[in-house]
Amino acid sequence: MSDNLVAIVKYEKPLESVRRAVELSNGLAHLPAGARVFIKPNIVFWTRAVPFPKWGVVTTSRVIEDMVVLLKERGIDDITIGEGMVTQDSKDFATPAHAFESLGYGVLKQRYGVKYLNVFERPFKKLDLGDGVSMRFNTDILNSDFVVDLPVLKCHNQTMISLAIKNLKGMIDIPSRKRCHNMTPGKDLHFWVSKLADPMPPIFTLIDGIFSNERGPGPDGRLQRSNLLVASAEILSADMVGAKVLGFEPQQVPYLVHAARHRKRPPDLSDVVVLGKCIYRAHKENPDIREMIPVKGCPPKPEDMLKALHRAGIQADPGMFENIEHIPGFFMSRYQHKPEFDERFFQIKG
Repeated sequence: MSDNLVAIVKYEKPLESVRRAVELSNGLAHLPAGARVFIKPNIVFWTRAVPFPKWGVVTTSRVIEDMVVLLKERGIDDITIGEGMVTQDSKDFATPAHAFESLGYGVLKQRYGVKYLNVFERPFKKLDLGDGVSMRFNTDILNSDFVVDLPVLKCHNQTMISLAIKNLKGMIDIPSRKRCHNMTPGKDLHFWVSKLADPMPPIFTLIDGIFSNERGPGPDGRLQRSNLLVASAEILSADMVGAKVLGFEPQQVPYLVHAARHRKRPPDLSDVVVLGKCIYRAHKENPDIREMIPVKGCPPKPEDMLKALHRAGIQADPGMFENIEHIPGFFMSRYQHKPEFDERFFQIKG
């Protein structure tokens, strides 16, 4: 059987569909007995300001619980769910805690003994990944025996797609994330992202496409009820197939091309970046830019973004920035009361 086997399964029933994806992909064949397993969902961001629907943005709790059940069936007792979500303040621990509880991880703890953690409350370790790339990774995932990577099936406005390899960006610290966003030719964001899986233990990928996001990664994208699961024990293969499902040839996605070259594989389905400068510093001497309005911070403060827009003559509504945490609710409200966008996929009942 090919090491690059990928399964595409229609989501039809809780547990049964995930079980079929795991079995067809042979995804847990290399799971060690008594392994310490780290589950990496995708919670790209969260807000406590509005009841936050999550379709096509956040990994469904349904898929997470199904994976926990399958691991428990194999005698796995040491299971940790971990994420490092984007917040305005990296020391905001209340928002991640709210996300974990809202998504039912507390119920998973009570029911199955699962642990969950915010990586920004845990240690990081600096690793040299070669080619001038070093990043600091969460030690919990590095010290695990096996990783279950559960990204959402979605596009991304910077990397074209955001699937299993990109999902691991949530495991590095803030300075490392900033270094990824540089403009060095050939060693840009795509190059850095392509290396995120390199130091990891064995990974099983299950791309959660119950809901998908055509113009992601946030709630302002075009969300769909897609009912698809893409599974593989080979992370690059999973992402290549996921890219194809989203409408891209894998060789169109730069981080997949980099990752394939690094693994000495073709950048298609035939066998199935330097420490960076911020965008301002990269372009401040660009002769083609007549005026540059710098906005400090990564991410910048909402009030500073508003001032910059006004300086540029763009009369943005101050209310939008004063209530920035309410914006996801504005976009997601388009999907409320549509029966296919079922909030229960993100709930685990006690």
